[in-house]
Amino acid sequence: MVKLRGINATMPHFFIKSEYKSEDIIKIPQGDTHKHLKNALRIKQGEDLLLVDENKIQYETVVREINNNYIHALIIKSYPSKRFIKHNIYVAQGMLKSDAEHFVIQKATELGVRGIYPMISDNVTVKKSVIFQKLPHLQRIAAEAAKQCERPDIPTIFEPVEFSEITENNDLKHKFIFVERDAEMTLKQALGGQECPPYNVISQSNISENDKILLIIGPEGGFSDDEFQKMTEHSIKKITLGNLILRAETAVIAAVANTIHELEN
Repeated sequence: MVKLRGINATMPHFFIKSEYKSEDIIKIPQGDTHKHLKNALRIKQGEDLLLVDENKIQYETVVREINNNYIHALIIKSYPSKRFIKHNIYVAQGMLKSDAEHFVIQKATELGVRGIYPMISDNVTVKKSVIFQKLPHLQRIAAEAAKQCERPDIPTIFEPVEFSEITENNDLKHKFIFVERDAEMTLKQALGGQECPPYNVISQSNISENDKILLIIGPEGGFSDDEFQKMTEHSIKKITLGNLILRAETAVIAAVANTIHELEN
């Protein structure tokens, strides 16, 4: 990681609580952030530090004092962060092996998803008990990715859920399953848009910014016949990502990026 050498330098930000702020000073107490800045980055007095709180307020600061109990940073400028997407997009991903799962969490976080459901489906080879053990590690991966891309919040890595639980969850208002075969429509159609010739003008989506949107992607082995039956029973739209067969982790990136493009552009 590059040492911080000025507000204009490329630097990740660090998460704080708004209660750390007192007038024009932020006091970072003992804890993970204090330890990382002091011991790992070895930040020095006079160096610049970018911080963000739970209210999505970003602070450009200069370090004034470092001791074993606090890091004191003087606020130079503060403003609402703009580094987030407007819609509540969630991903349910058929659990993958470690490297691929880490990649999915990193990229989904960078793209702005609110949360990720590790999903147990018929063709998943990873045991549920193993997933539970990995949850703290997966949450840390999400936190590091959020800092690196300067988003003001950290997505939630939920406890693993069965495919049937996902299909029956009524709190997630809009559910879209991305499949390699037997797709019923394009993403544009699923989101309420219409392709209007000759200019492909898209009508306004029927999804509001407050609605929860769940994008469901299967494991490397795809979905089983029983799972396809459940999709039909629960009227979940089966979406194509094109004519090519994508790896599961590639499908996550394509699904999230295209959804954001359709909804926010």
